[in-house]
Amino acid sequence: MQDGNSLIPRILVIRFSSLGDVVLAAPVFQALKRRLPDSQITLLTKSEFAGIHRSNPDVDEIRAFDPATRSLSSLIQMVRGGGFTEIIDLHGSLRSRLITLTGGTRSRRYHQERIRRLLMVLRPPFKRIRPITPVIDRYLAAAGSIDPSMEEGVPVIHLTAEEVETGRAWRREVMSDRDGQLIVLLPGARHAPKEWPLFRFAELARLVNLGGDTPVVVAPPDNPESGSVLHDMEESVTLAGPVPDIMKLASLLAAADGVVANDSGPMHLAAALGTSTVGLFGPTSPDLGFAPRGERAAHIHRAISCSPCSKHGQRVCWRQERHCMLDISPREVIDALNKCCSAPEGPETGGISETS
Repeated sequence: MQDGNSLIPRILVIRFSSLGDVVLAAPVFQALKRRLPDSQITLLTKSEFAGIHRSNPDVDEIRAFDPATRSLSSLIQMVRGGGFTEIIDLHGSLRSRLITLTGGTRSRRYHQERIRRLLMVLRPPFKRIRPITPVIDRYLAAAGSIDPSMEEGVPVIHLTAEEVETGRAWRREVMSDRDGQLIVLLPGARHAPKEWPLFRFAELARLVNLGGDTPVVVAPPDNPESGSVLHDMEESVTLAGPVPDIMKLASLLAAADGVVANDSGPMHLAAALGTSTVGLFGPTSPDLGFAPRGERAAHIHRAISCSPCSKHGQRVCWRQERHCMLDISPREVIDALNKCCSAPEGPETGGISETS
């Protein structure tokens, strides 16, 4: 920049998608603001995820785009004209690489550890379980943060006062004549092999109800009928109303006492909101670097010989039964959830943004 603000660092952070990855980018903004308090931080992401960090006090600007209507060339022009002094690429796709290479300023890119991931998802006996740095730590390294003493490795999502009240109103409606806790069940996942069977969720709901709490199912947008199916299996399950967008989902998750979810974006969202969260892993693994973080976050994973079999859980299981998911018992999930609910809150939790 050539004006009076030329000494102010203007940093562009790129993370287009998906939900979980955008959530996990939160510690980067905090780390950048601690290292460069006067910096101006801009996030470039897809429109559907723009609300995630809209109330983040460490994010000064969000530039959202719809890939169906915004061309790569227009994105490059936008970046080149943005006056950015540094670009941090947390996506690592061809599109983000082209933007950073032609952005007209210095850039950093997070390390994807492709070889180690490949070795982890091979079939036995070729599989090699080698440590993979958690994705949050790789994001932070790309942002130039290497101080492990700083409490910047736990994502925190902030909501506006209106969003918080939306969740509280929904909770009052659901729990109007009930005592106990409200436990949200999220049976969805981007890929079907990652889903804990619905009959297991039904068994879990039965245990939740017997414990005096209220199980509520939030069906995924791409499989809305799963909520009705689960309700038919276990009548104690309450069906949540329509969830039109991610921020409405965030409002509901923030108002819950606990969340049980498959390895998915909503799992990370719930944990980042400070809600007690248990993530269920099967064809994927926390060892791939995507375990939920937080004082009240936990995960369950059966480390059988063939797991993980893919990075994102899209590979169809070659066994007759998906033991990596079937062998997770509802009682085990209840125990993990109770432990999360009894854990003390961390130094930061999601909630109302100070800027709202």
